[in-house]
Amino acid sequence: MSRIKSPTRDLRQSHWTNLKIADYQARPLKTHLFGGKTGMEAVYRVAEIDCPLNVGTEEHPLIVSDRDFWWYIMAPKDSFFWLSSAFNRERELIEIYIDITAGSDFTDPVNPCYRDMYLDVVVSPEGRVKVLDADELEEAAREGKITEEEKKAAKEHCASLTDWLNTHAEELLDFCRQRLQEMAGA
Repeated sequence: MSRIKSPTRDLRQSHWTNLKIADYQARPLKTHLFGGKTGMEAVYRVAEIDCPLNVGTEEHPLIVSDRDFWWYIMAPKDSFFWLSSAFNRERELIEIYIDITAGSDFTDPVNPCYRDMYLDVVVSPEGRVKVLDADELEEAAREGKITEEEKKAAKEHCASLTDWLNTHAEELLDFCRQRLQEMAGA
């Protein structure tokens, strides 16, 4: 029996369908963060989208993607996470969204990809760290989309990342803001 793999995403691909991107730029990544990571980083502007993407509630909406919103993406080598940060039209940081992955694949060095492991972490502009989608991870394991070993590894990678984030959230927030400004220009 072959198991179904979770979705694979790459640097040039948005997380969502029905969206067109513009002003895409990518370059090699070198940072002191996370113990000194290398890889690739990218920035793009949302040119068209069917409707704004609300990840909040009806009472407390949180629009993370709409026309002329910006995204900064970090694809680190030798890591088990992939970072995406959302910015509004005024380039104010809305949220950092981090996918826990099965590892980054740099077979194509300018357009790396990853296999999503369902578990996610968000960092608010105030530095609050929250783990999301633990239920999706459990469901994926029950349905045979991932193995028990992969589930355990995802939880371990998530715990290690959240420990780091709880100490370095402000540094990461400043880094993402600076990188967007640097790569997207004025």
